[in-house]
Amino acid sequence: MANLKQQCEKNEQNTETLQHLITALKTQVELTRTEGDLKVKEETQKRIDCSKQFQVRACLCTWLYKRTCGDCSNKCLPIRRSSLFLTLRLEHHV
Repeated sequence: MANLKQQCEKNEQNTETLQHLITALKTQVELTRTEGDLKVKEETQKRIDCSKQFQVRACLCTWLYKRTCGDCSNKCLPIRRSSLFLTLRLEHHV
């Protein structure tokens, strides 16, 4: 009878230990998932910032070109098209 009681106690201890392990693993999975989500958000923000910086620089280049050429819309049209094309391509990748 004493042997059966010891086995029941060990079984209860094993069950408690397994429950603690399961809880720890669930916590670890949740933390890993949260870390992954944060990395994705950070990378997305970097891409958005890069796109905005590119857009600003493209606009600045167009403005400088217009300023140096005067009001020569025929010469500026290809640059506007190129700038728009590059901006759209970059936005597509974000």
